[in-house]
Amino acid sequence: MENFLNYVRRNLPEYFNNTAMLDLGNNFHKKDFKTCRIISCDWEGEVDYITKVNDIEFVNNSFDAIIAIDYFNKVKTRQNIENTLKGISRLIKQNGMIIINTDDLRDIMYFKNLAYPYYTVYQIGNEYVMICVLDGEEFKEILIDDYHGDEWKKVF
Repeated sequence: MENFLNYVRRNLPEYFNNTAMLDLGNNFHKKDFKTCRIISCDWEGEVDYITKVNDIEFVNNSFDAIIAIDYFNKVKTRQNIENTLKGISRLIKQNGMIIINTDDLRDIMYFKNLAYPYYTVYQIGNEYVMICVLDGEEFKEILIDDYHGDEWKKVF
């Protein structure tokens, strides 16, 4: 996953240069995304905010990018997934990028069916990833067709 994130950062710099990013789940991206102002949030650990993303007190449209790496592995109930998606949708700026991964294809299928039904899901190793951008009222996918890092493939 680290190679994929570095690929995205290099090839889509407009989302990561002098922008505000919300890092959900692990707080390790501060060393990798040095040109961003990064706020980290999780339910536990050494992060800026220990809270659920839907409870975080930022104004709407605060972030240019939201990266949720392994966050959905902790969000296991349908209600928590829905609340998390509402929080992400509220916090992302217009034309902002969202990257979500999970190790359980069922989680990403639920996510995809709930909010983003037409987007490509990639498998990278044993994990699944969706990447999209908010455009108007809809999220639009970003296709990553020329990534040659880890073992990866389009799932659907």
